[in-house]
Amino acid sequence: MESELGFAGVITIRIGESGVPLIGYWLGQPFWGKGYMSEATEAVVDYCFETLGVTKVTSGAFEENDGSLNVLAKNGFQTVGTQPEKSRARGEEDITLINVELTRDLWEAMRAVAV
Repeated sequence: MESELGFAGVITIRIGESGVPLIGYWLGQPFWGKGYMSEATEAVVDYCFETLGVTKVTSGAFEENDGSLNVLAKNGFQTVGTQPEKSRARGEEDITLINVELTRDLWEAMRAVAV
């Protein structure tokens, strides 16, 4: 039996005027819970610190998005605040966005423990 799953997802790095990378991602539901986005996020974070040489990386997720919040936590991101945000995909206003960041110091400490 042949099945076609199609497009799995995407992860992006956006660097604004501050020079701090913002990671964003989307993963199709058939691929949730398999570790794909955790692995992709780790690779992108490593790229940001190793290749771009930044001192921190930022991201965020809506408060009800436990999957994304777990991906970020697994990768060492720490909550730095919240803000109301509009979800264009859902056409909703005032959804709480949890802002997170990972500093180079924490990333390096996590890598030292993992070795």
